[in-house]
Amino acid sequence: LNKAREALPAQTTFLQAPAEATGLPARTADAITIASAYHWMDRPRVDREILRLLKPGGCAQIFEYQFPKAPEQPELNEWIRRQFNTLWKFPDQRPRGKLEELTRDLSAAFEETQDLAAFAPDRFEQNLTAAELTGLIFSQARALSYLRGLPDENARAQHRLTVAARLRALYSAESLPFQFRIAGLFLRGPRQ
Repeated sequence: LNKAREALPAQTTFLQAPAEATGLPARTADAITIASAYHWMDRPRVDREILRLLKPGGCAQIFEYQFPKAPEQPELNEWIRRQFNTLWKFPDQRPRGKLEELTRDLSAAFEETQDLAAFAPDRFEQNLTAAELTGLIFSQARALSYLRGLPDENARAQHRLTVAARLRALYSAESLPFQFRIAGLFLRGPRQ
């Protein structure tokens, strides 16, 4: 939010509110975008809020990405996968299902539903340094939850350093290309 405030014009208005109850007036949004967060929301409530906010003919875009993989670094990918599926795994974690399943009720409330792959690439590539990959890992809920469960700030800092050191050891270059796979839906024209 601070970065957006620095980058955008001074007359830009920012609102920090839960997606389920924004407090914005009804029928004021031409478009709503939810990026890699819909699975965390109270979906019935956020669905109602989306439909309340959108103007007739408005659209919603909901997408998520899989954690990126370095195509030429299978050992790095496997180490990250093991961490997410063992050490950083939530105790009661269950598969969340596909985006199409999660959005089924919301999709039914729109005139048109399209898979984003119909008009946008389903993946992109970006080079990441080991430090950038470390930052991306610790922006993920599972890794953050694991950190919060450690006894104190020293233990949290040590874990971050250990992960960063392991990633640097697995890197074969200063930065590596990573592929991000994207899945998403584009919904247009809520039924009134």
